Amino acid sequence: MHWMTVQMPYHLIWESPDTMRCQFFGRVDVANLNDATNDFYNDSRSDRVTRALWDFSAMTQFAVDREHVSEIAFSDHAASCYMKPMKAAFITANPEFAELARLYIAEMEQLGGDWSNRLFASLDEARDWMASPPEPGLRKVAGSREGEGSLSGR
Repeated sequence: MHWMTVQMPYHLIWESPDTMRCQFFGRVDVANLNDATNDFYNDSRSDRVTRALWDFSAMTQFAVDREHVSEIAFSDHAASCYMKPMKAAFITANPEFAELARLYIAEMEQLGGDWSNRLFASLDEARDWMASPPEPGLRKVAGSREGEGSLSGR
């Protein structure tokens, strides 16, 4: 029997004890997003993470729709209830995928919690935000415009 090795279109990179970067590349679908997220949550190092960089800059194609985004947001909100407060940056220059990231950020804000999510066009911009002082309690204020970096048009 021959085993076929399947290359996953992502790598989890543990940059420091409190920082994880997930680099996506090639074609990414909702199963890949779920696999990457589950790999992160199931790794014992995730207990110390307060900064997560979800880097989609090398992604060439995606198969994710709005319904999937809502499911992912709900699942992540549940995880946020037992994990540390976290800054999560989403990096993409793809306008269509950026729109899905904005939807995810809006849904996470609506659900509430201790995670602060932002969207950036570059990894450098995301790192600058990560290095900035944490927002007080990482709590969102109802009606705030949190959630977007340079792709927001501000």
